[in-house]
Amino acid sequence: MTDEFDLGMGMPDQKLPDPAPIDTIVKVSYKLPKIYRMQAGSPYQRLFQVRQVVSDDFISLHVKANGLTHHRLGMGVAKKMFRKAVQRNRIKRLIREAFRLERPNFSAGLDIVVRPKVKELSLSILKSSFSRLVPKAERKYLPRQSMVDDQQPLRS
Repeated sequence: MTDEFDLGMGMPDQKLPDPAPIDTIVKVSYKLPKIYRMQAGSPYQRLFQVRQVVSDDFISLHVKANGLTHHRLGMGVAKKMFRKAVQRNRIKRLIREAFRLERPNFSAGLDIVVRPKVKELSLSILKSSFSRLVPKAERKYLPRQSMVDDQQPLRS
């Protein structure tokens, strides 16, 4: 007795389609690109000297116009508030992720340093704070387009 079973494998002479070539697989990066990050040093010093601040109950944003076509993010997470490096790094990751998710909703041209005010922060709290505070900072501290146009020299 040579009964053969069909185990769902199909006919033996049928070929399965070839898998997609490796070069067509698209890699997606969820990192915040470096052009959106502030470098350490003088940009922070200039920003803290200006003292342009908007804040709510959870975070405060120190801002300064940067003249670029995009915002840049910096963080001031105090060792005094978050004693362990693990805690500080977690807060920094949450801040970067909230900024990355809310960035398409912003216009352009501010350097922003985020300083947490409370120890218990979540991604949803940070996203809602960014969505409220960044547009407020843009209205308050970005030069208005009409003022920029007035400063352009007249051509004769």
